[in-house]
Amino acid sequence: SDRADKRLQHWQNIAQSACEQSGRTQLPIIHPPQTVKAWAQQTFGGISLYGDTQKGNPLNTLARSNSYRLAIGPESGWDRAEIIILQTAHFIP
Repeated sequence: SDRADKRLQHWQNIAQSACEQSGRTQLPIIHPPQTVKAWAQQTFGGISLYGDTQKGNPLNTLARSNSYRLAIGPESGWDRAEIIILQTAHFIP
C-alpha cells in the first residue's frame, strides 16, 4: 500500500510538471491503479478505444464524440484475455 501511494504521488508530480511546462491550467486527475477489467467495466458516456496495431480502425472512420477513453497496452501488446475484456466492455480497436 505504501509503495502504491508513492507511485501515485510520483505520477501526480509528473502530471503537474507536464502542465507547468505546457502552460496548461487544469491538472488531470490521476487515479490509483486498478485491473483492466475493473476499469473497462466502469460506466462511460463516450467512445472507448484500445490500441491495436493489427486490427485497429483509422481514427477518422470512427464516430465523433465529446468524450473518449483510450486504453494503451504494454509494449508486448494486449494478451487475449485483456482483449476479450475490452471488447466485452464495447471498446473499439
